[in-house]
Amino acid sequence: MDFKIRCGCGRNVPVPSSAAGSQFRCTCGQILSVPKLSELRIQAGKAPFERTTAERIGQMVADNALPDGNQCASCGTVTGEALKVLLVCERPWQRHAGIWAKIASHAFVFWEWLLSRHPEEPLGRELVVPVPLRMCAACATDLKRRQPQHEIRRILEDVPVYDELLRQYPGAVAMLDV
Repeated sequence: MDFKIRCGCGRNVPVPSSAAGSQFRCTCGQILSVPKLSELRIQAGKAPFERTTAERIGQMVADNALPDGNQCASCGTVTGEALKVLLVCERPWQRHAGIWAKIASHAFVFWEWLLSRHPEEPLGRELVVPVPLRMCAACATDLKRRQPQHEIRRILEDVPVYDELLRQYPGAVAMLDV
C-alpha cells in the first residue's frame, strides 16, 4: 500500500510501506525522511497496526457489536438474542521425548532421572475466539440439543468475518459456550 508524505516543494509524494523508516527522494530531488509505518498508517487515518481477524472479532465482542444485523443466522427471523459460540483455533501442545529417549530411559536409570529434571514445556498458544451468533430462541434451542459440529461451522461461514477466521484456521473447532 502506498502512503503519501508532503515534500518541501509542495508535492504529495507516494511512498510504499516498504520505505517506512528510511529516506525517499521526491521528483524535485529533495530527500525526505519517511516516518515509521505506524505513523504513516495514523496519518492515513488507519490504526497504527494491522489487527488479526481474531483481534477484530475480540474488539467487536468487547463493543457488544454483533455482525450481520438483527436476523437469526439460521432461520432469518428478526431477533435480539445471541448464541454464545466459541471457536477453538489453536491449542498448546507438548513435544514428547522420542522413542529412542524412552528406550534409553528404561535402560539407564540416570537418563531417566535426567529427563525427569526437565519437564516438557507446552509449545504454541491457546487461541479461543468468542464468535457470538445472532440466533432466535427456537433455533438456539434446536442447535443446543443437536450440536452438530458441521452445522455450527456452516452457520459461522455465512458471516463474513467468521468465515475469514475459519479460512485462517481450517482445523478450528466450533463449540457452544454453555
